Amino acid sequence: MNNSKSVSSEEDLSRLRSEDKITEAEYVELLAAIRKSATESARPSSGEPEFQVLRKRMLTYGFVVSIIGLPVGLVMNLPYVWGLSIVGIIVGGIRLGRIENGWLARIIRKNFGRRR
Repeated sequence: MNNSKSVSSEEDLSRLRSEDKITEAEYVELLAAIRKSATESARPSSGEPEFQVLRKRMLTYGFVVSIIGLPVGLVMNLPYVWGLSIVGIIVGGIRLGRIENGWLARIIRKNFGRRR
């Protein structure tokens, strides 16, 4: 999508240059700016690490709530609660275990990693 926008903008610049509305120097400068902004928008945003932190926190929260919900559901005889808690523990554990620098992944590697 960004590529089509830059192509359209480059075509507009070429049209403006051919109509003598901008000079050759302005054309080169604007073309470089368009190409630079297109490559910068293709890079991952700086908000990506913040998203990863938020993701870890939300997965940890869900995992802890699921662990708490299991005995509560069993004691109160609520099959939906303990059933969903079991699903939450399984899914949350898998997701947290796959996060490279996550706390659960470190525990798994430490205790169940390959022994040489």
